[in-house]
Amino acid sequence: MKPFPRVYLELTDRCNLACPFCAGSNGTREIPVERLEPVLRQIAEITSEVRPHVLGEPLIYPHLARFLELCAKLSLTVKITTNGLAVDSVRGLLFESSALRELNFSLHSYDRSTHGTPEEYLSPILSLCDEFDRQNIPLHVNFRFWNIGTESSGGADKLFRLLLDHYKCDGFDASMPEEGRESVKLVNR
Repeated sequence: MKPFPRVYLELTDRCNLACPFCAGSNGTREIPVERLEPVLRQIAEITSEVRPHVLGEPLIYPHLARFLELCAKLSLTVKITTNGLAVDSVRGLLFESSALRELNFSLHSYDRSTHGTPEEYLSPILSLCDEFDRQNIPLHVNFRFWNIGTESSGGADKLFRLLLDHYKCDGFDASMPEEGRESVKLVNR
C-alpha cells in the first residue's frame, strides 16, 4: 500500500476564467514537458492517484496528452476537475486515456463565464458525458455546484435544472441538494 491516497498536481496555474472565489487565474506557470516524467515517477512511488487541479485549468495545459500518456504508463489513475469550457478541444484525449477515471465539472464557475447561455455552456459537457456512457467507458462524473440556492448562484440554478431535464430526473426539486445533503445522484451506472 502506498503512503498517500492521492496527490494534487498543479500542471498549470493558468485558467480560462477569472472566478472571484479562486486565487489563481492570471497565472503564467506550468510544468515543462521535460519535467513531467520525473515528477510523475516520484508521484507514482507514493500514490496511485493524481489529481491535476490546484489553481489552474488542467484541460488547457499544452502537454495534457503527454501527461495522460505518462500516467497510464506509470499506472496512475487520473481524476480531473475542470470548468468544462475546453472539453471540445481535448475530447479525443479524454476518450483515449486509459488513466482517466473521473471528471469533475465545476459548474459554479458559470456565473463568471462569458461563454454563452447555460444551454450553450452545458452542451459540449453533456455531449462528452453521453458519449462516455454510449461507449460504456467506466468514468465517474460529478457536476459540482457550490453556490446553488444562494443569492450568488446566478445561472447555477438554471444549469442544475438543465441537468435534471437531461438525465430525466423527474421528482427532484430544482433547488437540490437540500441543506445537509452534499450530493444528488442523477444516473445509476
